[in-house]
Amino acid sequence: MNAVVLLISSMDDNDVTVWSSEEEAKAAAVEYLTPYAAQPSVDATDWGYDDYVEFAELFYHIHTQISFHLLPTSRD
Repeated sequence: MNAVVLLISSMDDNDVTVWSSEEEAKAAAVEYLTPYAAQPSVDATDWGYDDYVEFAELFYHIHTQISFHLLPTSRD
């Protein structure tokens, strides 16, 4: 079984979640980071995962990391 681990860390908090696909992990990261970009001076209309990650790192020092792991399967 494959697992995708999403780590979002800042000076105040660390959040680790496990997802079954890279797309799910990226969508979760965008959902988490969207409120940070919700400012009158920021137009995030066409932003994707990379845009949100870059913005969060530059302005809020929030770091995002996605890693891939192969988990052992159980034998029934």
